[in-house]
Amino acid sequence: MNFLKKAIACALSVFCAALVGCGGGTVSGSETPAESGSAPEMQKETMPDYLETAGKEKFTIGMWVGIPEYKTYTDEFGRVLRTEAWTDEEFDAQYKMIADAGFTLASTPNGLFSSEHIVRLCEAAEKYGLGQLVWDTELNKILFDSALTDEEAAVKIRRAVVDYADYDSFYGNMITDEPNASEFPRLAKAARRYKTALPDKMFYLNLFPVYATNLQTGCDDYEEYLRQYETLDLDYVCYDNYPLKKGPGNTTVLKDDFLYNMQLCNNMQSKPKTWSFLQAMGFSSMKEPDCEADLRLQLNCALAYGQKAIQWFCYFSPGYGGSENFTPAIIALDGTPTAKYDYVKTVNNEIAAWGDVYMRFSLQKTMNFIGSDNAKGSNAAFNYYKTDNSHARIRSFSCRKDAIAGAFKDEEGRDGFMVVNYDAPSSEETNRIEILFNNCTKAIVIGRDGKKTVTEPQNGKLTLDLKASEGAFVIPLYL
Repeated sequence: MNFLKKAIACALSVFCAALVGCGGGTVSGSETPAESGSAPEMQKETMPDYLETAGKEKFTIGMWVGIPEYKTYTDEFGRVLRTEAWTDEEFDAQYKMIADAGFTLASTPNGLFSSEHIVRLCEAAEKYGLGQLVWDTELNKILFDSALTDEEAAVKIRRAVVDYADYDSFYGNMITDEPNASEFPRLAKAARRYKTALPDKMFYLNLFPVYATNLQTGCDDYEEYLRQYETLDLDYVCYDNYPLKKGPGNTTVLKDDFLYNMQLCNNMQSKPKTWSFLQAMGFSSMKEPDCEADLRLQLNCALAYGQKAIQWFCYFSPGYGGSENFTPAIIALDGTPTAKYDYVKTVNNEIAAWGDVYMRFSLQKTMNFIGSDNAKGSNAAFNYYKTDNSHARIRSFSCRKDAIAGAFKDEEGRDGFMVVNYDAPSSEETNRIEILFNNCTKAIVIGRDGKKTVTEPQNGKLTLDLKASEGAFVIPLYL
């Protein structure tokens, strides 16, 4: 940050730097003359203060399946050998690992557990500065008890959470997962009761993904499912679309409807904040993530579509094998971290390093671009819907491999673009992306480690060299 202060104090002298980290891309100003045509007139901008001042709102990084009451030992076939209660030191170590891995929000475990365990979760979360979502079966009974008046329900709700309500870590309550639309009327009533009693807490539920059947959603199509969800009058929408598929030679490809699901949520009339699940383990026919890039591409796509929170499925292993053929998650059943712990830790901490800047911006739209090396001239993921790739700030956008770009505005009207290399995570090729900006004398480029590089695009042209799964957040400035 001291380096940036010196750069600004020296009249924003031109410099270029490598974008970050292990295999990070590079950014440079191009010397290619700008294309013909006049740029639209605009007022001079100011250098944003978030180069110097951290924002208060952080990007939310959550999970599915938190720390259970017991650790479990299994044989090589996944059969349970024994369970053991955590010692206090072991339980504390589990929450330290959550915090160290860049999570901001912990979940409760699967299944039933004691009220004492809820308190233990909240205490540990508080120690490490985390939020804690709570599954409370007694609370849910009250929320859906039709014999109670709303006033009676509010009193009982406050009593139900009294053991953990005073913890600053208490974030909200997990209510249900993947409800059918027929449940929305009773959920709407429960949500009203909950907000009356606990107005500053989250009434949390998660929806089906776009590939759910009509029987599962209770609607003729997914858009109708989302429209009916809006009757709950919640300020967010959360869903689970797990995208990792096996490609040739055990490579990774993303499911074609992954982007589409995000776009449909962005199309909702009420414009709720979007939360989604990202895949951190293998199950059924879904691929086991085996590198950081498998996770990073999911996250960067979510950022390009303006999502305000992501949740990893799963953190603690829900079990091995079974009907869904679960592989070990980020943390194994005995509490030891798997290889995916380091992958998730790296990727989480990348967005944590600049998430406060990202949270200052609001998505306007997301654009999809076909790369010049794409012999087909199309991408199945882009064919679900057409995007308007015009933008007043962009005169031209070219890429070698397919790319996506989210267009944002900050609170003071500055433009921002989350640019992502949408090539396969296993690709070894670099995607050169060239953006010719209108009215651009400086550009801030934020790479994987959150480093904010100020560069001076020549004639408005900026070049990004992004490796597989990589993205960069670009803020063009007219100073």
